[in-house]
Parts: sequence; structure tokens; C-alpha cells
Amino acid sequence: MNGLATSILGGIDDVGKAFVSSVYMQLGYALGNVYALMLTVYIIWWGYSILSGRETISPIESAYRLGRAVVIYLLLNGWGTFSETIYKLVQAVPGEIGKIIVGAVSRATGNQLSDQDAIPALIDNLYRGAQDVANQVYSGTFYDIFGALLSTIVLLAAIIFSALAIAAIIAAKIMLFITLALAPVWIVLWLYRWSTRMSEGFISLTTYLIIQQILIYGFLGFYFSLVNLALNTATSGGASVDNKMSMVLPLVLVTIISIYVLM
Repeated sequence: MNGLATSILGGIDDVGKAFVSSVYMQLGYALGNVYALMLTVYIIWWGYSILSGRETISPIESAYRLGRAVVIYLLLNGWGTFSETIYKLVQAVPGEIGKIIVGAVSRATGNQLSDQDAIPALIDNLYRGAQDVANQVYSGTFYDIFGALLSTIVLLAAIIFSALAIAAIIAAKIMLFITLALAPVWIVLWLYRWSTRMSEGFISLTTYLIIQQILIYGFLGFYFSLVNLALNTATSGGASVDNKMSMVLPLVLVTIISIYVLM
């Protein structure tokens, strides 16, 4: 998996941005006339409510309503505006938190990791660390059957956990890309008071998907710390059965728990 996680997740980000851009612009163009009609009805109803005394004119409220209509128009008709604000923010939050997690793990374990492509680098280093643990557990001789078995378990645990983590991150990213691609629908619904709750649902869903990625990053950081601890135990301890079991069992147990959580 050396470099594989970086290339996979980097490719997903590139494809996802292209998908969001294409669908967003097509939806924005298709909803342009709908928004014009909705805005016309909105202005007519607002004027009628004021003239009939149902609502009072307030400079602050008028500025808010006018500003909201302008913001909706700018977001609906400009992918550049959306991509430089909401899209960039949504993509940056989990990435920046991932860098913080990687920095914390680097300081705690003494294993310096690059903050560029932080999480993919963490996954790649996690697998390399598991390989080192497996090499320490297995002596390389034909008679070390127990060591070979434990070494295989360590590698399988690392592969399964890394694959599930990558799959979970990809799934969260794909759902986030789809949600952002459909943003013109939720942006248009922001115009009316009764439909604002649907737009709030979009914000809640986006927030949930961001948190999901962050939680996965937290699991990766914890698991990497455990791999590093096992590696330190392997290099400083002896080759006894007890030492080997103390290295392998925590990794296997955390893998089982993590598989349950990620699934």
C-alpha cells in the first residue's frame, strides 16, 4: 500500500470536483428560470403583504431579504462563487483537522509524518509500520511457525483496516460530492421561509458527512499510535511468546473493533 492510499484518495478528489462542477453548473442553469419565477412571486407576495398591513417595512429586514436574493442568484449562477466559498470550506475542514491529527500522532510517536496529503500518508505509514511489526514477530526460520502465524495476522489486520478506512473515506467523500452537486436545489429553496428548513437539512447532512470523515481520521490516528507502540515493543523486547502476543493482540483487537465501527 506504499503510496496507494495517496493516489486513490487524490484521484477521488479530482474526479469528485469535476463531477460536482459539471452537475452544479447544469442544475444552476436549469433552475435559472425557476428561480426567476420564484423571485417574482416572492416580490409580489411581499409587496401585497406590506400593502395589506400583514407585514411592516423594516430597513434591516428589507436589506436581509434583498441580500438573500442576491446571494442566491450569485451562488446559483456562478460555480466560481460556490467553489471558492462553500466547496472550498467543506473540503478544507476535514483536511485541516486531519493535519492536526497527523501532527499530534507525529509528536506522540516520534514518527514524523508529512502534513501534505496527511491522511493518505498516515494510511501508507500505518501499513509500513505493520510490515515492520510483522518482520519483528517472525524470525524468518522454517521452525518459527507461531511467529509466521502472528506475522500473517498482523499483515491481514493492517490490510483489512486500511482497506476499510479507505473505503469508508471514499464513501463519505462520494456522498459529500453528491450532496454538494445538488446544492442549487437547496440554495433555491432558501428563498422562501417555509422551504428554509429543507436548506437547513442540506447543511445538517453536509455537516454530518464532514464529521464522519473526521471520526475516521481519528480512528486512523489511534490505530497508527498502536502500531508504533507495537513496533517499539518489538524492537526493545525479546522474542518470547509472551512478548509476541503482547505486540499482536492489541492490534488484532483494535482491528476487530474498528471493523465493527466502520461497517
